[in-house]
Amino acid sequence: MAKSTGKPTRIIETFILEINSVSHSPRFQIIVTQGVLELLVNTMIEHNCKNADRITERARDYPYSVKLVILHEKGLISDFHFQQLDALRSIRNKAAHEAQFVLTQQMLSPFKAVTSFGRNVKFDEPKNFPILCGDTVMGFWNHGVRLFAPIFEPHLFKGQ
Repeated sequence: MAKSTGKPTRIIETFILEINSVSHSPRFQIIVTQGVLELLVNTMIEHNCKNADRITERARDYPYSVKLVILHEKGLISDFHFQQLDALRSIRNKAAHEAQFVLTQQMLSPFKAVTSFGRNVKFDEPKNFPILCGDTVMGFWNHGVRLFAPIFEPHLFKGQ
């Protein structure tokens, strides 16, 4: 039986509901997306680093960008995930700190060669940003599902 971790549960279901509720705003979409990605990245750090408490508790010393580098250097995330998460981090910073935020094709240029699995959707086009957000969260979730699912979706493991 899965034990309680004090972590939020049903994060994928919540993410889908939240991302759909802010479909009118790329600023809100990236904030919601980044919140989930940071939770997943912190979870990877907590379960794979000797100094996890220090890294996760001292955000000024170990910002999200450094956490991505740590995971990448340890071989826990691929070059693709590193580049994708770092590009979204940059967009999130603009969305959070600019008085007027307009998502542009230039901001999405790191995604020029990336398409949605099984669909002909170009991720460097602002109109496809909600799909990019969803595919990134789901792709990263799937990458770490063995770690993430028991923690964030414990209802799937009841009775085991």
